[in-house]
Amino acid sequence: MNVRIFGIVTVILFVGAVVNLSTTVFLSYDNPHLPLIGTQTHNTALALLNCATKRIPAIEWHKIRTCVQTLELYNVTNGHIPYIRGGSQTAAYVMPIVAPRRVFATNLYQKLNTVSKALVVIHECAHLALKVADIAYTWEENFDTLTEDEHLKNADSYRQTILNHCT
Repeated sequence: MNVRIFGIVTVILFVGAVVNLSTTVFLSYDNPHLPLIGTQTHNTALALLNCATKRIPAIEWHKIRTCVQTLELYNVTNGHIPYIRGGSQTAAYVMPIVAPRRVFATNLYQKLNTVSKALVVIHECAHLALKVADIAYTWEENFDTLTEDEHLKNADSYRQTILNHCT
C-alpha cells in the first residue's frame, strides 16, 4: 500500500512540475519580442565585451559575444514573471534548457540606462553561453567571499568584471 501511495504522490509531483514549467514557458513567450541587434544596448554590450577581451583575455568572452549577437529578447510583463531568486530586483532571466537563445526582460530592465541594460544582457548571456549559475549577486554579502572557481561559475561575476574594468 505504501509503495502505491508513493507512486501516486510521485506522479502528482511530476505532473505539477510539468504544469508549472509549461505555464512559466507559455507566460514568458506570451509577450512582445524586442529587437536587440543594432540597438544602443546591443552596440554597448559588444563594446564592453571588446574591452573585456582586451583587458582580461583569459576569459572566454567570445562565447558571450556570440550569445549577444544571436539572442532574442522578450519583454515580459509583471504578471508573467515566474518566481525567481532576487524577486523584485530581477531585470531579466533565462531558461537555458527550454529557450537557449532567449532573454526575458522585465519592466525593471526597461527602466535601466543603456550601459546597465548591456550589463544585464551580458549577465544573462553568461548563463546561456558559459552555463554558469547565480551563486551570488554583487549586492549579497557572500559575493565578496566567493572563491576564484566560484566566480568563474557565477554569472554576476562576469557582469561585475566588465563593470570594474570597462565602464
